Amino acid sequence: MSYYQDRKTTLPQENIARDSHYYASRLLTFLPELHTSWNGTILEGGCGFGKLVLGIKSILPQATITGIEINRSQVEQLQEYIEKTSTDGLTIVQGDVLDLPFADSSFDIVISEQIIEHVAEQDLLIRQAHRVLKPGGIFVLTTATRLFPWEFHINLPFIPWLSKRMARRILRLAGKHRLAKYYEHVFPISSATLERLLRQTGFEKVEFRGDRWFTPHFLPHYRIPPPCVSSVDWLLSDA
Repeated sequence: MSYYQDRKTTLPQENIARDSHYYASRLLTFLPELHTSWNGTILEGGCGFGKLVLGIKSILPQATITGIEINRSQVEQLQEYIEKTSTDGLTIVQGDVLDLPFADSSFDIVISEQIIEHVAEQDLLIRQAHRVLKPGGIFVLTTATRLFPWEFHINLPFIPWLSKRMARRILRLAGKHRLAKYYEHVFPISSATLERLLRQTGFEKVEFRGDRWFTPHFLPHYRIPPPCVSSVDWLLSDA
């Protein structure tokens, strides 16, 4: 994750309140049991500039929300924004989703939104999420399926279908050297592999969902309460 740790970026403050509320409201459609008086605990791993955690806080004002982000610049700017806006019940810490600095069974909900495809040790990310979830908690994970023919990170077709070596070679031959370097840190995952990792970790109920709102295309979504009745609800499958 060191590639992302020191990248310099700037918090886009214009319309952040409006955009974060909309962004979070879409994700929370997967958690219809939550209501404005819900006062549980939520962790977002890899929260970036906080668009999601800020939005969730505006919708669930009684919830205690924590965001963890590895990028120092983003953490500092988001902490400053939270202090400036006097946002209570929202904490941002710098840290690694592969080594969460939280005790076991700390959170009711853990969210990993478009993070797993940036992590080589994907099984470790899932194990860490499982560890910090309370019994019966919910893990919400979103990622672009590897078998979808478009690579969203670099905006090119068919790249996810290729080996990493071949993908980088094609990008370099096309003169896209910056994208080739960036793609070294992207690890697309298929729904079949993701389900296997989730079940190996101990998640017993997996709901696999596809939706058009998250991007213009289909993405899988997992809602995993461990442990529950063993079943799989395939709403979208690329396996």
